[in-house]
Amino acid sequence: MHYPDLNSRVVIVASSAHRASTLPNSDNYNFEKGEYDHKTAYENSKLAAVYSANTIERLYGAQGLHATSLHPGAINTNISRNMPPESLEGLLTNPYVLKILKSSQQGAATTVWAAVGKEWEAKGGKYLEDCKEADRGQDDSQIFGAGWVKQTYNPEEENRLWKDSLKIVGLESEA
Repeated sequence: MHYPDLNSRVVIVASSAHRASTLPNSDNYNFEKGEYDHKTAYENSKLAAVYSANTIERLYGAQGLHATSLHPGAINTNISRNMPPESLEGLLTNPYVLKILKSSQQGAATTVWAAVGKEWEAKGGKYLEDCKEADRGQDDSQIFGAGWVKQTYNPEEENRLWKDSLKIVGLESEA
């Protein structure tokens, strides 16, 4: 049942790291074929997050359940505490990363805006960054680049991931 005056929001925190991902084949989500790579796993998880929001909006938006995904920004927190030291050092000495590094409050702003901003009251299916809908990025290869890239919106791959996810959790079809 749809309640027109009561829209709900799903806000999924993704990352610009989704820009570097192309999801694996259905039989290799858990790196069954080949070695595990933490960077690839992170990138894949963030593209999957974007795809989940896009699919939720497509399937349930008309019923008042809207979803967005977002990049909070490069935030100066201790989330990187388990990264290999050489990877962390590479990031923290990268002049571009240092230029875009945000405080925790700045990093939370887009998430809060997506959750309670009037702009997103009855819509979704968009990738957000810096308290705005992301524009089309100019460089699809730049992981820390701004904007969305060609794989950000891909209904065919989004549907594949959704169906595979249902199977993984034991739901062959939607209720």
